[in-house]
Order: sequence, then structure tokens, then C-alpha cells
Amino acid sequence: MGCHKQRLAWDANIELMFPLFAAIEPPQSEARRSRAAAGGFFALKTAARERRVECSTHRAEEVAQEALVAAAGVGLSYFQKF
Repeated sequence: MGCHKQRLAWDANIELMFPLFAAIEPPQSEARRSRAAAGGFFALKTAARERRVECSTHRAEEVAQEALVAAAGVGLSYFQKF
């Protein structure tokens, strides 16, 4: 008997709460997402992404320079003059 009442209460609660759980809204605007704590996280994430791009660019330049030095058969100091 108790299980039946609990199941009825559960079903009633689900029907009341369903709109809260199933609400699907479009993404918030950039201005809205950049506010408060979420905005701070978004700014940190963007800065980290930019640093990764910068680092990978620098490493690619180093690899290209090493390949150029190896192909030219001269020391690295020759290219550092320019």
C-alpha cells in the first residue's frame, strides 16, 4: 500500500516538475554569457585558447627555422643576424 502511494506522489511530482527539466531554450547571447562568474570563466578559456595558438605558431616557426638551417648547412647564428 505504501509503495502505491509513493509511486502516485512520484508521478504527480514529475508532472509538476517536467517543464523545469525539459525546457529547451536557444543559447544565450555573448553579452549574457560574459557576465559574472561564467563570464570570468569564458574570458579565461578564450585567453588560454589564444595562448595555445600563439605557442603552436612559435613552435612551428622554430621547426621551420631548424629545417632551413639543416638544409643550408650553416649554423643557426648565421640566421640570427637578420
